[in-house]
Amino acid sequence: MIDLDVLSPYDVLADGTPRVWRSREDLADTSEYAAFRAKEFLPGATDADELEGDAGPSRRTFLQIMGASMAMMGLAGCRRPAEEILPYARKPEEIIPGLPNFYATAMPFAGAVQALLVESYEGRPTKIEGNPEHPVSQGKSGLFAQASILNLYDPDRSRTVYHDGAPSTWNEFVSAIQSMDVDGASVAVIAEPSSSTTQANIRQQFEKRFPGARWIELHANGDDAAALGTQAAFGRPLRPHYKFSGADVIVSFDADFIGSEDPNSVWNSRGYAASRNVDVRGSMSRLYAFESTYTGLGGMADHRKALRACDIAHVAAAVGQSLGVGSGSRGSSAFASDPMVQAIAQDVRAASGNAAFVAGATQPVEVHALCAALNAQFGSNVVDYLDTGADSVVPLSQSVATLVRDMQAGRIQLLLMLGTNPVYSLPAGLNFAEALGHVGTSVHVGLHRDETGQVATWHVPGTHFLESWDDGRAWDGTMSIIQPLIAPLYEAAHSNLEVLNLFATGQNASGYELVRGTLRPALGSEDAWRTAIHDGFILNTLYPVASVVGGVPDFSGLPVMAGGETEVVFRTSPKLGDGAFSNNAWMQELPHPVSKLVWDNAAIMSRGTADALGVNVALSKGKHEADIITLTVNGVDCTLPVWVQEGHPDGSITVTLGYGRDMASERQLSDRNLLARIFDRDVDIYRPGPLANGVGTNVGPMRTLSSMAVATASNIAPTGESMMLVTTQDHGSMEGRAIVRMTTLEEYQSDPEVIQHQQHILDNTPWADYPPLWTEPRAASTDPRIANAMYSSEQWGMSIDLNTCTGCNA
Repeated sequence: MIDLDVLSPYDVLADGTPRVWRSREDLADTSEYAAFRAKEFLPGATDADELEGDAGPSRRTFLQIMGASMAMMGLAGCRRPAEEILPYARKPEEIIPGLPNFYATAMPFAGAVQALLVESYEGRPTKIEGNPEHPVSQGKSGLFAQASILNLYDPDRSRTVYHDGAPSTWNEFVSAIQSMDVDGASVAVIAEPSSSTTQANIRQQFEKRFPGARWIELHANGDDAAALGTQAAFGRPLRPHYKFSGADVIVSFDADFIGSEDPNSVWNSRGYAASRNVDVRGSMSRLYAFESTYTGLGGMADHRKALRACDIAHVAAAVGQSLGVGSGSRGSSAFASDPMVQAIAQDVRAASGNAAFVAGATQPVEVHALCAALNAQFGSNVVDYLDTGADSVVPLSQSVATLVRDMQAGRIQLLLMLGTNPVYSLPAGLNFAEALGHVGTSVHVGLHRDETGQVATWHVPGTHFLESWDDGRAWDGTMSIIQPLIAPLYEAAHSNLEVLNLFATGQNASGYELVRGTLRPALGSEDAWRTAIHDGFILNTLYPVASVVGGVPDFSGLPVMAGGETEVVFRTSPKLGDGAFSNNAWMQELPHPVSKLVWDNAAIMSRGTADALGVNVALSKGKHEADIITLTVNGVDCTLPVWVQEGHPDGSITVTLGYGRDMASERQLSDRNLLARIFDRDVDIYRPGPLANGVGTNVGPMRTLSSMAVATASNIAPTGESMMLVTTQDHGSMEGRAIVRMTTLEEYQSDPEVIQHQQHILDNTPWADYPPLWTEPRAASTDPRIANAMYSSEQWGMSIDLNTCTGCNA
């Protein structure tokens, strides 16, 4: 019999029914919290601007002006491209004032593209949705795609070419590059991941002109761990493509595959939802989740275990060993008899090829290799491995480390940085900014004159995907066309394609010429070309599915972290990514999906870790005052406020990348005050400089190339100070509705309307007046499947709501 406290005493009411709660303050239900909860809006949400001194505008005025800024996008927004672009809908294609046209395009994201349908009013893009006919998006889009429209109209976007920190022109840049004469072995490129066929062709020309040039792809998390893992398992990098809709068992090793950071989240979310559709399947998939932080996926898991990220790797080794794949690790023996591990092995064997294993970005290459091997053996029906034609992958600890040494030694004459910001994103120990000073000519292309753009020899303002031509492949390989809806807002702005082509051929060609020159011959006719840009994608262009046989991953080198040590886990922000959306007010204002924090990052930890450190987050007068700590990792200090998160493992601290920016802007003071004057208010809603500057803390410098995802804290010290954090977790009320409604799968199948009948007002209505919602907690069950979960998917037809922490200690 398993003795596990799933529900602690305060989680169950006197009559045995569950006490669900939104936060620890809600659970304690103090008089102060009760008064706070009674208010419909948070303090200051509806107040007039009666702030003391120069505190600035209220939240209400800020949102008013942000709304007006979108209404005024037409001031600089009606710039149709010179080339012909084709609306998505087949109807008279003239522009009718006041009526929108819809154009198909795609957004590059994390090495793939997301197919989109963009609404445009008289040459001004205003709204983004998914392309309804695209096989991956099927009319849906993620939050980054939704918010990218504001990046287009960002007033802090770079507008001018800069040379050695002084304004220059595109023509001067072209002349300088055309006259450049460098040895190919002294040339290097650091580029954002791209699936563009046109870029791949230009890259071949670039490498032909500069033989021996090195090309490094810099991902948001640093290394592409998934590619390195499949390369270790199969001998070449392949792309896992999950078909969760057919999965019976899903095992996640710290992978939030439905989270916004996942490049295929729209597809994964649809598939996972289908796997839980009882009405269609007659059964539900079972999700096991091992997590080093609480995620939306973990909130929906049937069986969730909170562990340090370093320990999850050893759990994965134990799972592999229990299934006969791999030989375990030095730390896996501690988990070999874990009931959850045993249950996974039992369920996977019974799934008959319908089991899927997923590894997250925080996990080492060995875990990704293990998942590849397990999927090849137990997931042949629900996991395909796609051959993208990618070259062998080299870890950053080799490629970037070697590049920086050569930069320091003066052996790099030309460094081209396309859509990347290595000064900001690479570890502080590399001293990349200082090494950049030893490079003959450095060129940065980006939407902002960011940390790298300010120190590079040349900075070229980049184009937004809505104002440039390109192509790309969706996650499954479907070829998509990126067509602009608007001419570049700034004449100096040029795309990665155009700049790379200038280096490769010396020709100043437009993006339209480059893309058309690549795809038009391959399509075979003008009609096929027009159809492709009209529809936004080309049918029957999927990546081929590779035939794979998984190797045996070697876990012998995995370190074992001592029990008393505290790890620090670095994650890309689900709102800001790696910082690309940090100057986007919508994304800063968007609550974090779990902590509900806005406009700040924090050191997220468990209640146990916070108590051990003597820090806390206190609610006072409707405001959360968080203690501040100094984290020391790899000899670098970072000061962060604390946030205590239920469901977070002890001995682990999660920090979020993408904050603490230092960007330059050409926006003048008069421009900043323009919208404020509309409201007859002499205030600057952006304050001096980009709004991303000074928001949160840049935690990236604490990393090293060998510990980009997980590191060990050498010191954690409370500073004795505190700061206010804003969270919407307790914002508003449920208007008398229950936070969570539950029933058994058996009851749901007998009466699909049972959930609708279970509206319950906890304070006013007796439980007896409603159908039974709760059965005896199964913590003491002898069934190992539910050893670490509140309930199994066979017993319950509904999952815990994301905001509910009832079972977070499971």
